[in-house]
Amino acid sequence: MKLVFAGTKMGREFVEELLQNGEKVIVSTATTYGASLYKPHKNLTVNGHKMNLEEMKNYIDSNKIDEIIDVTHPYAVNVTENMIKCARKLNIPYRVIERDSFIKENNSDGITIMNNYVEACDYLLQQEGNILLAIGSNNLETFKSLDPNRVLIRVLPTSQVLLKCETLGYNPKNIIGMQGPFSYEFNKTLYSDYCIKYLVTKDSGKSGGVVEKVKAALDSEVEVIMITR
Repeated sequence: MKLVFAGTKMGREFVEELLQNGEKVIVSTATTYGASLYKPHKNLTVNGHKMNLEEMKNYIDSNKIDEIIDVTHPYAVNVTENMIKCARKLNIPYRVIERDSFIKENNSDGITIMNNYVEACDYLLQQEGNILLAIGSNNLETFKSLDPNRVLIRVLPTSQVLLKCETLGYNPKNIIGMQGPFSYEFNKTLYSDYCIKYLVTKDSGKSGGVVEKVKAALDSEVEVIMITR
């Protein structure tokens, strides 16, 4: 039995390939919403609950897993570390399916590279103009020091995420709750309608829609601030 940790479109496509090859698979996602995106299959079991290290180890052991496959988001550092620890502890093979890197494969002209979210926030505090945070919801609190009236956030519209956004002080008019990835045209219209001057994004690879996001920004004279992996 293979245990796949995944929560993105790339992960779902990978699991589908395994099932087509006759493999028996358990998929673990961080949310019930992520779990709901998988189509039922006789050889597929889906776990939609986030696990800590001890829970993960027990889950792997009790389900007699013979391989752990990591198809998580490249910024999901904690869960990746836990997978590696479990694999070593239980002497089970660990395999990672990596996304391509936009920074490594494309010209970075017009892109400001930042090592982390704190560095990006410090930079934006010195700038003027509206900002689009297209980084998901996990690190929004890092940008609390920015004026919320000049910050637009684009997040997955689950009740938990939207509550977090409002708790952090963001007005509903500044919250775009949609599931991506988004087209070049959609991004370009968004930047124009909200007078965006800065885009903060992660190097999430082609499957994460970063190519369309960045190209639309550069064509709209929006400065791209990209967080490295």
